[in-house]
Amino acid sequence: MLTSHIQVLQQAIDVVSNITSEDFKSVIHPHMKGSIGQHLRHVIDHYIALENGYADGLIDYDQRNRDANIEISVNAAKETICSIQTWLARLTDTDLGMSVKVRSGMSLPDKSIADYSSTLAREIIFVSSHAVHHFSFIAIIRSLQGYPVPEFFGYAPATITYLTERCG
Repeated sequence: MLTSHIQVLQQAIDVVSNITSEDFKSVIHPHMKGSIGQHLRHVIDHYIALENGYADGLIDYDQRNRDANIEISVNAAKETICSIQTWLARLTDTDLGMSVKVRSGMSLPDKSIADYSSTLAREIIFVSSHAVHHFSFIAIIRSLQGYPVPEFFGYAPATITYLTERCG
């Protein structure tokens, strides 16, 4: 299970490995409201919230790191992703099955917060799915910048399976 999640993060490293600093930071108005760096920082924040929350006993995705350096420095983003990959690789089946408490804001007009039970495995699935969602935005940005991305970058694993089985 963890290998696939590590591979999801590797996709981001691969896509930004040959990107200029300017393209990493560029916001293409009016089509997009965030840069590649901002989308990637947001993804990283969720993984860090998961890692820190798991260690502390409470995962709160609303209390994110928001390290601005990650959204302007390709190297800082890649180094942080590598650190997350290392953490994921160290997890055991016992870790994955452990119950965790998750806190999340539940309402837009007021500050309604709820705690719920989950498992570390389920939360890893969530942050990976969330990453793929943002990768689709990154793919659009790269396209608007005039650059290709790998064929299935920004696609959910189930979609990739469907497309490859159906289309051969």
